[in-house]
Amino acid sequence: MNKENLLKELKEEILNKEFTLLDLDNTVERVTGSTTSVFDFDLNRDIMYNNKEGSCSYYIEYNDETDMDEEINVEFTVIKENEDEKEILVKVTNVSWL
Repeated sequence: MNKENLLKELKEEILNKEFTLLDLDNTVERVTGSTTSVFDFDLNRDIMYNNKEGSCSYYIEYNDETDMDEEINVEFTVIKENEDEKEILVKVTNVSWL
């Protein structure tokens, strides 16, 4: 799948939709084949809980004419906090290549 189609498909799946962080992570992995996870990184609780916004990036390997690897960034707003970070409810606000 080429870069533009991958981004388009991911946007169709997640943009402007609500997910738990675990469901978001699983959906991004299914669509992109990414081997990284939002839970691999510090979720930067100051940003998430003070501004109710956050983001995560996913490492993507794809094969096209450049044969390069990149990262997709997923930005979200926290809808409902939870002590279990897997159950934090978010709404995806933007999806873009880094």
